[in-house]
Amino acid sequence: MKKVSDLTGSELDFFVAKAEGRIVSARRYVPVMTKCQEISLTAWEEYSPSTDWSQGGPIIKREKIGILPRIDGSWYAEIPKELKQDSLFAVGETPLMAAMRCFVADKFGEEVEE
Repeated sequence: MKKVSDLTGSELDFFVAKAEGRIVSARRYVPVMTKCQEISLTAWEEYSPSTDWSQGGPIIKREKIGILPRIDGSWYAEIPKELKQDSLFAVGETPLMAAMRCFVADKFGEEVEE
């Protein structure tokens, strides 16, 4: 298991895609374990919602994720308590990273299976 708060780059994008239901069949290289795993993608497209506003922005809007800067230079993303039973939040180096972590945590919880 891996904490959503530790997800970055293509690994974060993978779990966003999974949460969005973009599933087919492909291989994903897991460098830490040096093995391949079967995963799912709908197309051989560049999908990077954690860095591309044209992909992450619609998710933020649809899910009503609020984003605020923090004094330490990081970003805070939240799905307000009014929309969920409990307030859900995440932190990231960029607004998109924070928002996509928040989205993934909302769909899968604080940890995901590697």
